[in-house]
Amino acid sequence: MAVGFRPILLVDLDGVVVIEVDRNDPATRELLILHQGLAASLAAAAQHVFIVTHRSRREAEKICQAAELEVNDSLALIGAEDLFREACTTMQIRQLARFGLRKTYALSIAQRMTGAKPDDFVILDDRQQNLDPCLKAGIGLALKAPAAVSDDGRTIATFDMRGALRSMPKWYADRGTRRQIDIPAIARVIEPWQKSGISTAALGDHMFNRARRLASSLRTRQRER
Repeated sequence: MAVGFRPILLVDLDGVVVIEVDRNDPATRELLILHQGLAASLAAAAQHVFIVTHRSRREAEKICQAAELEVNDSLALIGAEDLFREACTTMQIRQLARFGLRKTYALSIAQRMTGAKPDDFVILDDRQQNLDPCLKAGIGLALKAPAAVSDDGRTIATFDMRGALRSMPKWYADRGTRRQIDIPAIARVIEPWQKSGISTAALGDHMFNRARRLASSLRTRQRER
C-alpha cells in the first residue's frame, strides 16, 4: 500500500451509523445514532465514503441528516432505488429476483463513480450475508461491525468507530493474509444524544417499501417450496 493511501469506504447505514430499538413495538420504534462526530472521522480515514442502505433514499436522507452526515463531493448516498436500478442496468435481474438488493450493486456503482478497483474498497457492515458477496467480488477488506440492543433496551453492543478507523490502514495493508476483520464489541448505555426522534414505522411506510416487502415475501415462499 502506498504511503498516505486511503481506501474508499462502503458504510452500512443500519447497524453501523444507526440502530433500531423496540422493533417489536411499532408505536415506540426509533433509530439511535451510534457514533458522535462520525462525518469528521470518516472524512479523515477515507478518500471517499458511500453510505449504503436497503432503505429508500427518502428515508436514508432523513436518517443521515439526523446523524449529521451531509452528502457532498466526498460522501455519497446509495439507497435501495439505486441498488435496484444498478441490478436492472447491469442485467442481473435473475440474481435480483433470487437474492434481493445485494451490496455488490453498491460496489459496482461506487466503482463507476470513482474509477477504482474492487481492491481499493473497504466495506463496513454488521451482516455477514452482505459481506460475503462483496468478498467474492474482490473487495479489498471487509469489516464486520457488532450491532445489538439489550433485551431491556438500555444498552447497545457497538464498537469504537474512531479506533477501528485508526486500525484500518494496517488491516488493509495486511489484507493479503486476512480480508475480514470482526471488530470487537463494546457495551454502551444509551445516552440522550443518541435518540434521533425518527420513527421508522412512519418513515418507512411508502409504496417503494411495500413493493420490496412483497418481493421479499415471494422470495421466502419460493425458497420454502
